[in-house]
Amino acid sequence: MKIRSWLTTLTFAAFMFLLGFTYEFHWPRIKTWLLVEIESLSQKYLPVRILAQDLQISFSGISLVQLKLLPQGELANSLAPISVKKITFSPNFFGIVSGNLGLTHISIEQPEVTIILKKALSTTLQDQRSNSSTIRDFLRFPIGELTFSRMLLQARLDDRDILTQLADVDLSIRAGISGALIELRTPKITVKKRGTPAKLALALETRLALKANSLQVSALHLKKGRSYILSSGSISGDLDIPRVDMSDFAARGFFDLGEIQTWFSEILPELNIPQISGEFTIDSSYKKIGTSPPDFKIKGDSNDLTAKGFIIGEVGFAGRSDGKFFSIPEVKVQNSAGLAKIKNILFNTDSRKRLEAEVQIETIELNRLLENLKLPGVPVQLFLSGNLPCSVDWELRPVIKCTGTVNGKNLLVRSRMENGSTIVEVESLRAKGDLEVTTEMVKYSADLTVAPEQPNPSSGKSEGVIIYDEGFSITYSADALYSSHIKNLANLKLEGSTKLSGQTTGDSSAAKFDMRLGTSSFWFEDFFFGTFQTHLSYESGYLRFKKVVGTQGDSRYQGDLSLNLDKEQLSVNANFPTLSAKDIQHTFSRITHLPMQITGTGHARIKAEGPLALNRLSYDAEMQLTRGSIGLESFNELHLAVKSKSGHAVIQKGLLTKENSSIQVFGEGWPNGNILCDIKGHDFLIEDSETAKTLGLKLKGNISFDSQLSGHIRAPAAILSATLTNTAIGNDLFPDSKLHLYVDTDKLSATGNFFGDKISTEIDLPLSPEYSFRLLGQMNDWNFVPVLALFNPEIEKLNFRSNVKAHLLLQAPSNDIWKSSGSISLNDFMFFRDEIGLKTKAPLKIEVKDGIANSENLTLEGPKAFISTQFKNFSESSMVSQTNSKIDLALLAFATPFLDDIGGSLSIAFKSGGNKNKPEILGSAFVENGYFKIPEFPNPIEDLKADLLFSQSKFLINSLNAQINGGAVQMDGSISFDGVKNFPTDIRMNVKDEELNYTANVTTKGSAKLRLSRNWFPFLLAGQVDIEKSLVTRELSDFSDSKTNIRESPFLPTLFIKTESKLMELNLDVAIQKSIAIKNSTLDTEFKGSLAISGHVLEPEIKGTLQAQSGQLFFRKTPFNINEATVTFKGGKKINPSLYFVADTRIDTRDKDFDVSFLLQGTGEKPEITLSSQPNLPNQEIISLLALGVTSSDLENTQDSYQARSTALIGLSQGLSREIKDKFGLNLQVSQDVSQSEAVQKITISKEFFTKFAAAASKSVGTDEIDVKLEYKVNKNFSLIGSWESFGSSETNDITAEAEKDSSKLGLDLELKFEFK
Repeated sequence: MKIRSWLTTLTFAAFMFLLGFTYEFHWPRIKTWLLVEIESLSQKYLPVRILAQDLQISFSGISLVQLKLLPQGELANSLAPISVKKITFSPNFFGIVSGNLGLTHISIEQPEVTIILKKALSTTLQDQRSNSSTIRDFLRFPIGELTFSRMLLQARLDDRDILTQLADVDLSIRAGISGALIELRTPKITVKKRGTPAKLALALETRLALKANSLQVSALHLKKGRSYILSSGSISGDLDIPRVDMSDFAARGFFDLGEIQTWFSEILPELNIPQISGEFTIDSSYKKIGTSPPDFKIKGDSNDLTAKGFIIGEVGFAGRSDGKFFSIPEVKVQNSAGLAKIKNILFNTDSRKRLEAEVQIETIELNRLLENLKLPGVPVQLFLSGNLPCSVDWELRPVIKCTGTVNGKNLLVRSRMENGSTIVEVESLRAKGDLEVTTEMVKYSADLTVAPEQPNPSSGKSEGVIIYDEGFSITYSADALYSSHIKNLANLKLEGSTKLSGQTTGDSSAAKFDMRLGTSSFWFEDFFFGTFQTHLSYESGYLRFKKVVGTQGDSRYQGDLSLNLDKEQLSVNANFPTLSAKDIQHTFSRITHLPMQITGTGHARIKAEGPLALNRLSYDAEMQLTRGSIGLESFNELHLAVKSKSGHAVIQKGLLTKENSSIQVFGEGWPNGNILCDIKGHDFLIEDSETAKTLGLKLKGNISFDSQLSGHIRAPAAILSATLTNTAIGNDLFPDSKLHLYVDTDKLSATGNFFGDKISTEIDLPLSPEYSFRLLGQMNDWNFVPVLALFNPEIEKLNFRSNVKAHLLLQAPSNDIWKSSGSISLNDFMFFRDEIGLKTKAPLKIEVKDGIANSENLTLEGPKAFISTQFKNFSESSMVSQTNSKIDLALLAFATPFLDDIGGSLSIAFKSGGNKNKPEILGSAFVENGYFKIPEFPNPIEDLKADLLFSQSKFLINSLNAQINGGAVQMDGSISFDGVKNFPTDIRMNVKDEELNYTANVTTKGSAKLRLSRNWFPFLLAGQVDIEKSLVTRELSDFSDSKTNIRESPFLPTLFIKTESKLMELNLDVAIQKSIAIKNSTLDTEFKGSLAISGHVLEPEIKGTLQAQSGQLFFRKTPFNINEATVTFKGGKKINPSLYFVADTRIDTRDKDFDVSFLLQGTGEKPEITLSSQPNLPNQEIISLLALGVTSSDLENTQDSYQARSTALIGLSQGLSREIKDKFGLNLQVSQDVSQSEAVQKITISKEFFTKFAAAASKSVGTDEIDVKLEYKVNKNFSLIGSWESFGSSETNDITAEAEKDSSKLGLDLELKFEFK
């Protein structure tokens, strides 16, 4: 064992000695030889020539140091010489022992490789593919691990002069069981132009697993500054062919777009990538299996995205591609302007020049959008929404074209952005048309609709262009633009419709417009201008209306208007060559409402300039009207001329004339609102007053007055002195009356003497606490009955007489009237109608001290009447009183001109209490034997008995019973007073067996249950009316003659005047229990049916049907038998029933009999009559048959016999005439007259009453013609003859809706007779 051990040691020592000896003395020669052989063999067999400066052998392996790899052949064109610091080959010692030659590791240190690409990379790879080694060859290479450390890899693209460099690359390729694991890491990848500093520096790190049939990327990380890409995935298939059976990758990226745009713009300027900035995040995946289409998905989100300075904002999308089409269902774009969605994007990867999409605008504010498009400060605001199908072409540059509808809200155009005046403001609009967007501008063309939500919107057209760096230009036109759809136009108040066309231009500093417009029913600043045409423009704060030409009613005007909106200045020059006062009133109707209407025609002019404030405006205005009226009062001339300088206005002329009367106005006003104005009126005759005539006042007299207004125009002080002279009421003359009045904001003072000294009064009424109250009044034996004639013209016929003597004095130290002291004395009072009346037996007096009143003997009494009132300590806090009265209603006839007569007994008793803020009243009233006669109502209301209760808040009808023509009327119910326009009413009325003669020859009997309800006008009268029987003998033509004339009473309160036309509505069901019988010269039949009556009492709507099955109808005085008759009311404001009558008759003539049929159809206003006969006759022949009993041909054959009968009739009358004259003193004469080519008999009766006066009356047989003559013989040669002729019609009948009315003539003749011998 020891010998073997020593032998081994010696052997190893000998080997080491031999090895050392060889290394020391033979290795330099061997190394040199090996380096030469490596160079020679590589030059001969390899594409590169290997030059190494040194060869080192160590335990770790064999190393080549300082190498140069020189490409040979074609490789020299694409690969520059390579330098390597060191390559170390580590052999597999265990493999050598086992007989397998191999390397465990090849280490390549600091290699520098430059790849030269003469053309596109894809083409180069394609050319080299056939000469490349396969992946399988690479994986079979007997190397355990191949590493590159600190490698510099460069790629030079010669055609673009771009150099890509990977520095400090660490690459590791480790052989696995069935493949290789590859790791690559480099901190710096740069891309630059040749000769320039590096511009893009990236860091790359990746790990790959490579097999013959797959590539697995477990991680790939590419980073540049804040931007990065992370990716992983796999490829499977035959990678040598290559054939990909399946690929599956996913990636996420984050990009700082500003950094990327900077690099691309300098490295690849020919791509012309616009300047962009922002952050962009992308998630994507790619999957493909076999030959099926690939499935590529991508999702992206960006923040603060800008492009070419345009602010895009936040963008989010998700897309998908199958290799041919790339689709994105939705892209959201949101920024300060709003939100838009781009939907259904479709991109054909084959064309690569066009994509299509639909733009859905959720909400975008136009001003912010223009700011984001680098057009800040454009004075336009508009919120947009809508859907627009769009396409994008980028053959030369991106062009977006869209067609669709966009809705706009709250359009606002100002003169400038900061503190600018409003030009246009519209709440809603709609545009339908085309839109084009490029990188330089936005252009559109559209049909516009303003206020599309309205039933009748405004419409027009518009075209415009917005150039980002310059401004905008918009044209528009509209046939009917309603001002109600324009919320604001230059802060002017407008109303009406306008036809316009114009253009608006502007930029970020200002805007202007120019248009032509025509208006209809136009209001401007609450002034009505009717219809006009003008040229309207706006620029630099000036709004101008040039060449205005307009009409307003009957008036014509023309002129110019200019408004400086910034300085609020006005300039106007206008003429009114034709002017109507009605039009003036209409023009100013919204500014001021006059209580009366003004009429008259004339002319006017105005020239004004200055601020938009009347109190500082300079103007010169003149108006002249003639033949007009103010209210009911007419005038001859009204002339007004006013001139103002900076608000100081002077009335140059103010004159109103009427006949010989006149009113003159002088005065002036100042900018502070103070005025001084004198108004003088002279000799106005009351009897010439249209007001007095309309009211039926029997008043005469002369009025003159002198008044002055001074102080501020809103509250001027007024002084009035007026006299009434030559006064007469009816037939009574009165002394003169005088009135002096002063009023200002603090007090009202007046003194007056009326009807001489009959009435005198003084009053100081304080309007502020600093002034005292005083009221003094005196009546001296005044008979006031003639004054009542002003209100009841029939007062003279009612036998009233009166007298009053009274004194009144109340005064208070302040304006609190309730603190007054004084007395009210009624020394003598008498008011009688015939023997019924009231009078004082002793003086009556009320004492008042410090607001507390006490009464003494307040009693009026007389035959059948008395009134007694008592109160003690009556004041504003305690309004306690008690009143009892009983009067004959006949005494109230002076106050009831609307009744023909009134009578009965009225008893009233009530108590008062509470205070002035909450007074209380509780009382009762009883009526006995009441009698009321209503004009034109045939039946009076009789035997009326009523039991009534009332308070300050309610009126209660306990019971009311009356008789009308034998029928009974009962009523009960209540009316409450719950506030203004809140009078809850519930009154019930029962009518039983009432027989009324509504008009002459119309009688109806029936019953009714009615109810009056509601809280305010119009009250509702509803219920059931049962007509038991009705008889109409009145002619139908009489109904057409009767008219209902309802006119407004001047004595009604304003509240009732305004509601007069809506006092009551009806809801009545009318049932005809038996029938309505009509018996007159037109009809003899009975109708049955039912009706429903509703609507306003003066314009009722009637629905229902009346029918008759028998009876007679008279046409051309020929009776027809009714087979069927129907009258149908269909409702509506106008009563115009539908008619349907069928009737027939038989007429016997000498030769034959005729059956004539009558058909009436149509409406009451337009009836249509159709006649037919058997045997058949023409229509004119039927008319002749009905009128004469014969046809026209038969009539010719009977002329001879007719003449014979006429002669016989005349002979017979001669004997009869003698007998009549003997018994009655009348002369009877029968003669023959010719009328309308026909011979007719005429009967005349005459009588001579005395020598100078005689009368005669005659009538033609078969007609309605009547002649009456009266003759008065002044002397034998001179007579006065009065004649009256009545012309009836034998050709018309009352069955038609428009029956011909009887006409008559009244004449007066003078007859001169001379006898010549």
